[in-house]
Amino acid sequence: MESSDDESASDLDIEPESSLSFGNCALNLWKSRSAKLHHDYSIAGWTLCVAPEVREHVAENMTPEHREAIERVVRRLHVVPCPNKDAKVIGKNIEEIVDLFWDEFKCFEKKTKPFDNAARWSTPNAVQGKSYLWHENTHCLTQVFWVLLLAILPPRLLGLGHVSKTGQQSRTLRQVRE
Repeated sequence: MESSDDESASDLDIEPESSLSFGNCALNLWKSRSAKLHHDYSIAGWTLCVAPEVREHVAENMTPEHREAIERVVRRLHVVPCPNKDAKVIGKNIEEIVDLFWDEFKCFEKKTKPFDNAARWSTPNAVQGKSYLWHENTHCLTQVFWVLLLAILPPRLLGLGHVSKTGQQSRTLRQVRE
């Protein structure tokens, strides 16, 4: 069983592949590597994804630990050197900003204003899970939510590899923010 990380079966603490089914082997590999994939930014990306299956998974599986991870990201993104420059946020303390994020997130989850346009939830970008494209139109509708979107939705930050088109879109949105 070879991997790109040159990890041997003994390093992963799994049984030899001859004694495992394909599914069990895949599960063992996931267990050994999932810690590297579960970080605050990937958790936040998971919760902000617009793909219907992912929205359903988030609704069923989001835990208090996930909420804490998201709050850590919100806090990191609203302090120097990258404070939110939105006029409605300047002067607010970090607790007020976190509360505002959760208010905006609740609107996102429940598909209420400004996320209440039912047609937007059935666009190809939503159905295909292209959150970075779907969310482009929400940056002017929220005060804190969109800052998180700009930081986490480029796939390279989620551990999904570099996507130059996404990077360009992200840079364009950041310029609008400044």
